[in-house]
Amino acid sequence: MLKNLVAAVDQSPEILEKVKSFWRERLDARAALVASGIERGELPPDTDADLVIEGLLARIYLRVLLSGQCVTGDFFEQLINILLTDFSAVRPHADLLVMLAGRNPK
Repeated sequence: MLKNLVAAVDQSPEILEKVKSFWRERLDARAALVASGIERGELPPDTDADLVIEGLLARIYLRVLLSGQCVTGDFFEQLINILLTDFSAVRPHADLLVMLAGRNPK
């Protein structure tokens, strides 16, 4: 389904606008979580919320679209650890990126 959507975006300006709107809403909804991480000192003050969220989502979509592999709990935990290292000012609690991904922290 995702592969078909990507192909459709290239062929239809209307679909492209709907996809942009869909993602903007999701990025905006998760931006508050990044802001909370900044306020707690877990992320640097100049952290780009969109970049953090896109960094998470891009790795998931690449795994699904290109390799055809499943997104498992182990993969997700490793991904969170990588992103925490990439973006953190100090080692934050994993809860922040777990919430960004739309999952409930343990």
